[in-house]
Amino acid sequence: MQRPFLVLWTALIVAMAAILPVGAQEPLSDILRGELDYEFAQLSANASNSSAAPYYMSFRVTDTHRRAVSASFGVAAGAVDFRERVFKPLVRLGSPDFDNFREGSEGGRWSGKVLLPLGDDNPDAIRQTIWKDVEEEYKASVIELERLRAADRVNVAREDKAPDFSAAPIETYYEAPLTAGQTAFDTVEMERRVKAYSAVFLSAPGLLSGSATVDFTVSRRSSRCCRKN
Repeated sequence: MQRPFLVLWTALIVAMAAILPVGAQEPLSDILRGELDYEFAQLSANASNSSAAPYYMSFRVTDTHRRAVSASFGVAAGAVDFRERVFKPLVRLGSPDFDNFREGSEGGRWSGKVLLPLGDDNPDAIRQTIWKDVEEEYKASVIELERLRAADRVNVAREDKAPDFSAAPIETYYEAPLTAGQTAFDTVEMERRVKAYSAVFLSAPGLLSGSATVDFTVSRRSSRCCRKN
């Protein structure tokens, strides 16, 4: 006879998205703004022709800090304390009517996770990481635009005449970072609680598994964009 199976899982997730305004708000904002302006200007100046120059670029950083504790049948089973900053550039070449993101294209290289240093005390390390990834993204975008143009020359006319990128007003939104008190996670207290929660399953000896987990994640997104006038 199959024995009963029950898992208790509890999670708490705190998420905050922030698109930083033009004014300086934080060290990372200053770095992103400076590097975006620099890369946009450099790629535009060094492009082999006007169609290879970016007409739109954006940088996005997602800073995630996850902490979790779990217990099984009243005994601590594990703990997690993990943080990462993921950087993602976007480079659009050509024109809004025809660019490297045409018809579902990824635009160029899919870089996966590019991790920035966690602290802001070494801005040169952050800038170096950004520069390297943007250079690779740009080179792949040039190749992808050339591929799409070649395909367009041999294909019949598209039924969809909509541009690849639609103009819209730039929206600015900002939320200050959560304070240390708001993001505090008492690992000792949370472990005590999940042990107590999962100990309830000891009263049911037929259970194969009885666990509890508290998962606390803070995710903050910072974005900057630069559009050619």
